[in-house]
Parts: sequence; structure tokens; C-alpha cells
Amino acid sequence: MKLVYHQLNQPIVLSENKVNVVVIENPLFYRNFILDLQDCLLGKNEKFVLSDNDRELNLGKSLYVIFSVFNIEINSHKIISQLYESLDNIAHTDEFIYDTNSFEADLATYAVKLLQKSDLPLTFNENIDLVSIFKALNIRFDEEGNSIVDKLAAFIELAKAFLKIKILCFINAKSFLTAEELKLLYKAAEYHKMQLLFIENKEYDRFSCEKYIIIDLDLCEI
Repeated sequence: MKLVYHQLNQPIVLSENKVNVVVIENPLFYRNFILDLQDCLLGKNEKFVLSDNDRELNLGKSLYVIFSVFNIEINSHKIISQLYESLDNIAHTDEFIYDTNSFEADLATYAVKLLQKSDLPLTFNENIDLVSIFKALNIRFDEEGNSIVDKLAAFIELAKAFLKIKILCFINAKSFLTAEELKLLYKAAEYHKMQLLFIENKEYDRFSCEKYIIIDLDLCEI
């Protein structure tokens, strides 16, 4: 895959089976790169183009940016919506359909009895929506006690399964992760076949699985 930025002479070529690291040493260029990427994902500009085998991809659907490793949205609206849809599908499989029908019938019976005890003219929707029940139960992924790297590894799995993301991009993440944590993160990405892209403002100790692209202070691409 290739990521083209209008201010760079050459595209950023993302190598498969490699962790791609782009180091931008020029502070102003680094800042503008991140701001333009953020705005592009919000649909405010078209300064980035992502392609695969010369076929343009939808950047917002293919690339997800984690701007801070301290703010991992495992229970984001998009992920939870996909989770509920998945659970609803499971509830209507042959294995669960009898229990699902029984639950819905019992819930309707309970509602009728409850409403009969009221003097008010009440009614309810007999077509039970399981997703609404999931929301009422606040079904979500358990984050309690998880370390940053555990949350990152979990997010890789969820982003691949529910968001269908091809590339997970980190901004300045190496400043906050140890070498051992990075190894665990890389292992999780390899297992789930998630391509990683790190945008950094300085070079760190390299791993054999990494591919570096350096844009120096004079904006020369190395």
C-alpha cells in the first residue's frame, strides 16, 4: 500500500510484514503532517491518498489513527455498534433461537403484567429489539485493570474484527512504550494481520521487523 501526502515528493510505501516507521525531524512539518492527517480523516481536506495496487482506498475506513496511547477507545460507538450487531446475529442462530424466543415471550408477558397494574393508558412495542436490551444492560468490553499495552493489543483485535481497519497509525507512541511493550504490540499486530504505521519526531532503537522512512530537518527524505 502507498500513502501519498501532498507535501512529500515520494509516497510512503507501506511494506507488508513490516512495522512502518516514519520519522519527521522538522517540528513544523511534523505538526502540519499530523494536523492535515487529522483533518483529512474528518473530511476537511484531501491532502492524503491511500492506495493498494494503484486502487484508491477510503482513508477513513482503511486507516485509524491513535493520537494518544493514553486514550484507547476500546468501547467506542463504532465498535460497540458492531459488537451488538454480532451478538444479535448469534442470538438468532439455531443454537440460541429457542432461548431468544423464550426470553422475548417472557419479557412481553412481564411487560403486560406490569402495565396492567397501572391505571394509566399504557402500551409497548411487542417487537422486541435485542440491541436496545444490550444497550440497557450496558454490554461492553471489560477494561478494568488492563495496562496500556493490553488495551492496545485488544484494540488491534477489535479494530480488525469490527472496524475492518487495514492500517493502525500511532502518533509519537514510541515515547511512551518500552522495547518489551513494543514487541508485544508487534506480535499482536502480526497475529491479527494488522499493518502498523508509526509517525514519530525522532529515531529510536530499531527492531529487525521495522522499516524506517526519515524526513530530516531540511525535509530531505532518507
